[in-house]
Amino acid sequence: MRFVERIRNTIGIVVAFIAFGGFIWGTYSYLDSKFAKAADMKRIEQRLDGKILEDRVSDIQKRLWTLEERYYKKDMPESVKEEYRNLKEEKNKLERYMKEFNTSTP
Repeated sequence: MRFVERIRNTIGIVVAFIAFGGFIWGTYSYLDSKFAKAADMKRIEQRLDGKILEDRVSDIQKRLWTLEERYYKKDMPESVKEEYRNLKEEKNKLERYMKEFNTSTP
């Protein structure tokens, strides 16, 4: 009789450990799949940075076209010429940076 009780208790303990291990593993798996990993966040951040650069270049190009349309076949005032030159320079810098950025990101 004692022997049967020992086996029953041993089996109960083993089953409890297996159930507890399954609970721990399930919790770990759930949390691991629920939250973003550092590599995923870095990739998302790089895509966002690229998109911000593209938007900035697009905005500059729109401003350049607006100036070109407004002063088509007219003399630009000095302040507008300076703004136009600065915008062109900034656009070129951003495009070079985007080229480097696109080659360095996976």
